Amino acid sequence: MRTLLSIFTLFFTLQSCTINDEDFVPYVEVDGEITLTDINHNSLHNKGFTEITHFNDGRPAGVRGIIIYKVNASTYRAFEKNCSYLPQDPTSTASVDESIFKIKCQNESCLSTFDMSTGQLFTGPASKGLYAYTTSIINGGRTLIIRGQPLQ
Repeated sequence: MRTLLSIFTLFFTLQSCTINDEDFVPYVEVDGEITLTDINHNSLHNKGFTEITHFNDGRPAGVRGIIIYKVNASTYRAFEKNCSYLPQDPTSTASVDESIFKIKCQNESCLSTFDMSTGQLFTGPASKGLYAYTTSIINGGRTLIIRGQPLQ
C-alpha cells in the first residue's frame, strides 16, 4: 500500500512540474557578423543601436532578428527580438522605442519593456528578459561577431 501511495504521489508531482513549450523562445543557433562601418548600421553610431534581420552573408539573424546596442567604442550587446511573452505569436517581437530609450514588445497584449543595456525585463507580463548573444569585435573594430544560442 505504501509503495502504491509513493508511486501515486510521484506521478502527480511530475505532472505538476511539466514545462509549457509555449513559454520558450524557439532555439536558433547564431553565428554571424556585421560590418560596423556599413551605411545600414549608421544608427548604431548616431543613436547607439541598430536592428538586424540578416547577417552580412544573408543568413537570418536570430529568431525574429537581433537588436544591437553600443555600450561604448569596444563593447556591444546583442539581444534576440523575440519576446518571452507568447513567443510563438509573430507579434511578440521587440523593437527599440526611441521615445523612452528602451526595448518594447510590439504585441498589443504585452507591451513589456526591457533595459537597453542588459535586456532585462523592466515592466510588463513577459516572464523574463530578452535572450542575449555573445559579441566580439575583430578587424580593428570594423566587424562585430554575434554568436551562440540564446542565453538568459
